[in-house]
Amino acid sequence: MTIESGVAVVGIRLENLKPEVRSYVQKLRASLQVVYDKYQVANRDELAAKVRKGIVIQEDIDKALKLISVINDCGRKNEINIIERLFESEKEKLEFLFERPIEIPPLPKEATLERIKEWEKKRLGLHYLPDADMDKEYGLKYWTIPDPRIILSHGRSGVDMKLPGCWVLCDERPQPSYNEGNSYYEDDEDFLAPVMEDLRARHVIDSDEQTKRSRFGIAPRDLEKLEVVASIAQAFGLKPEQVTLPHMIEFNVLANLHREKPNPYISRSECSEWFADTFEPEELRLVGGANSVADVNWVQSHAFHHIGFRFIGRFKPQS
Repeated sequence: MTIESGVAVVGIRLENLKPEVRSYVQKLRASLQVVYDKYQVANRDELAAKVRKGIVIQEDIDKALKLISVINDCGRKNEINIIERLFESEKEKLEFLFERPIEIPPLPKEATLERIKEWEKKRLGLHYLPDADMDKEYGLKYWTIPDPRIILSHGRSGVDMKLPGCWVLCDERPQPSYNEGNSYYEDDEDFLAPVMEDLRARHVIDSDEQTKRSRFGIAPRDLEKLEVVASIAQAFGLKPEQVTLPHMIEFNVLANLHREKPNPYISRSECSEWFADTFEPEELRLVGGANSVADVNWVQSHAFHHIGFRFIGRFKPQS
C-alpha cells in the first residue's frame, strides 16, 4: 500500500461526527500533523511526493498510512473502533510517562471485541504494562514515585520493582472514602459485593457482620485462599491463575498512567489497598493509595477496616 493509492482521505466534516468520534479524529489528525511537520509538508499529496524521492523513513510512512486509514474508518462509520482507540490511548499514556517510544504487542487472544465491551460494563479496563525495571527509571520527570523512605526501610526485601511486560485487566472502580467499617467500592453491587457476602456467609473468610459485602476488613491471607481467588476470578471472567493482588509498582504505574481526575486508584480519605509485596520475617505487607500516588506503607498482615483491595488479571504475552 502506498500513500497515494492506499488511503485517500475522505472528506470528513467534523461537525457531522458524534462528539466522542470528533474528539478522537481530532487527536488522530494532530498525530498525523506531527508527521507532516517533520517533513515540512501540508498534506498527504506533498508527503507522497517526498515518499517517492525516498526522503520519508518507513516508520513514518507506516504511521501515516495507519492514521489516515483510521481517520477514514471513523469518518465513514461515525464510530470509534474500540481496539484502535485502546491501542492509541495506551501508547499515548505510556510514551508520555516513559518519555520514549513504547512498543505495544497485540491484544491477548481473550480480548475479543465482545469481551472488551463486557469488561467495560463491569468497569474493568485493559492496560499494557511494559517490560521495564522501574529501579532504573528514576529520571522520569512525569513519574510520581512511591515513597522511597518506606521502600528502603526494609532494604526493598520483597519489593519487586519490575513491570511484567504484559496486558493486564484492571478494576477501575474509585477507592471509597473511609466510613468506619462501612466502606464500599463504587458500583460493586454487581461485581464483588455479592462474592464477598457469599465467602463470608460460608466462612471461607473471617465473618464480620458490619463488612459482609465490603472489600474492607479482610486479611491478605484470606485473599490468597484458592477458593477466594477462584470466586474473584469468576467475577472477572478469567481463570484463577490469572488474577492476583497487584504488586506495589504495578499499582503505582497504573495510578500514574491515569491522568484523569479523579484518579480511581487513589482514596479520597484514609483508605488504602493491599499489595502482593511482603516482608516475611515481620509478617509485614505493603499497602498504598491513600490520598497520593506516592503513598505506600508497611503494615501488619491483619484485617483492617480502612484497607481494601483490588485484583488485576494478567494475560501471558502471545508467542
